[in-house]
Amino acid sequence: LYQEAFEHFTMGRASAVACVLFVILLTFTLIQFKVVGSRIHYE
Repeated sequence: LYQEAFEHFTMGRASAVACVLFVILLTFTLIQFKVVGSRIHYE
């Protein structure tokens, strides 16, 4: 990501990579919240 933006000066491609990475991390986080959240039981 850093190389695309600042070494190759392709800001459009770097921002697209950043958006895709954000969506992947968001999806993984939501899945993890659903899986781990169901295991927590408060008394």
